[in-house]
Amino acid sequence: MVGIGGAPPFTSGPGVFGFTPTAGTVTATYVTTANTSTGTTFYLPVFLTVSGGAAPVQSTALTAALSYAPTATVTGPTSLIPTFAASTAAPLSTITVTACTTTLLFPYVTNVAGFETGIAISNTTTDNLKNVGSTSTPAGTNSASASTGTCILNFYGNTATQPPAFLTPVPLGVYSASTGAAPVYANTLTGMSGATGFSGYVIASCNFVDAHGFAFIVDGTLGQPNGLAEGYLALVTANSRGSAEGGLNN
Repeated sequence: MVGIGGAPPFTSGPGVFGFTPTAGTVTATYVTTANTSTGTTFYLPVFLTVSGGAAPVQSTALTAALSYAPTATVTGPTSLIPTFAASTAAPLSTITVTACTTTLLFPYVTNVAGFETGIAISNTTTDNLKNVGSTSTPAGTNSASASTGTCILNFYGNTATQPPAFLTPVPLGVYSASTGAAPVYANTLTGMSGATGFSGYVIASCNFVDAHGFAFIVDGTLGQPNGLAEGYLALVTANSRGSAEGGLNN
């Protein structure tokens, strides 16, 4: 839905009208009785509203254009109606819509020679870290809207055929006994990949913002004099990479 409103502060209410795009385009004619000889300024804000979670990804910017109307030549008795030349101004690029996603990189995982790697992913959109103690905004609100989603993990390692992608079996987010949703999902490399003797890295693609990850590598002989254990935080990376990012491509 696209809305066109009146003067500032551009809030919804009387004077704001909604239009449903046709073939991705909305055309609206704004009529005013203002005396333009005094240099009147017109405010024509445009609002874009969609149902929650339903905005399609829009990599090309939405555009807006304003012009006087009517245009073209008027003949006959209606020639007393003023007309305007068609505008040659380029449309103004406005916004793009990107997917609310997080990409996590676990740079090293292994289950070779008795080692195992545990992986945990948290959905932190429900935390209360925004504006804690602020006088303008109540504490207990997050910078992102609380959302629930899943993560797909892809494995890249030392095997000729990589393990199949793994989809977290329960949603990550606000706890729900009926759906099994919880803020954190944890499993082992073996449990998720089904592979043994694997060493490599993992990329987790989550369809929500504010995902964070932790990995813990442990020696199967933990507790013995030669037992080893190490943990690290997953890297939050760009959701896409340019062709020349990080160096030259062959």
